[in-house]
Amino acid sequence: VELDIQDAAVASILSLSTVTVETRTAIMYNMEGGLLDRLLMVAEDFTAPDYSRICALHAFTGFVKSENTHNISADKVLRLKNLVCYSSDLIATRAAIAIKAVSSVLSSSDIPSVRVVLESAVEMSSSSCLQVVMFSARLLREQAVDLSNHSSMLGTEGLLSAMNNLCHNHHPSVTHPAMEALNALARCRIGAVAISKDELVLSALVESVPSASSELPSDTSSIVQQTTVQTIIALVMNNDSFAAIVTQRDTFVKILMVLASFGCGKSGKIELRNEAMKAVAQLAEHL
Repeated sequence: VELDIQDAAVASILSLSTVTVETRTAIMYNMEGGLLDRLLMVAEDFTAPDYSRICALHAFTGFVKSENTHNISADKVLRLKNLVCYSSDLIATRAAIAIKAVSSVLSSSDIPSVRVVLESAVEMSSSSCLQVVMFSARLLREQAVDLSNHSSMLGTEGLLSAMNNLCHNHHPSVTHPAMEALNALARCRIGAVAISKDELVLSALVESVPSASSELPSDTSSIVQQTTVQTIIALVMNNDSFAAIVTQRDTFVKILMVLASFGCGKSGKIELRNEAMKAVAQLAEHL
């Protein structure tokens, strides 16, 4: 297809992606899913102008956000992941946004696609492009708030380490959603146990509290600090994860000191400081 014709076609599809849910759904099903494949083909064409590729990914995202879009294949997610890894920052960001959109419409039963989405998030977390990293953190937060996704998350190689790195990114748009994702995992048994058994992640989590993420703006720093404390408290108050914490004496002592310092301090909500002191009492029984 001539480039000017291709540009016009993609622009037309982009405009269609903004119409009503019913129209978008009808277009997709009438073309038997071929539209999304075609849009990805345009996005994957490294010889095409960036305008065409960006419009194709924008349109893809618009169609995927339809309420009635289901069963986005793992193959499509993998193709988006490759675009994130091997494209310019501009294209990679649009592909990351598309992956985030796919993540939002998948159900926990779409296991192959969910698995590739999570693997993509791990890859995205180490990107040199801040926007891509930001969407990685948001994606993980979205997945973590749904308990049914926790098994898939914890079964994804490198995911906890990636979340740990995101929590220490020192950019508000990354750190905050990453900490919320880790906090959501810590509030369920399997997540709490996995975090507490990962000595590197647990140690890094604890060490991030005293500085209150000083490289962040003060208001964000306070939010991140309190979310971190909430996460540690959740780990301490869960019997299964607490059993793993007790075996790590150095980290155990650090947790005790951090929670005692926070509980006796003046920053943070009084309710959270009280919870911290309850956790200190729990820890003190095993000194």
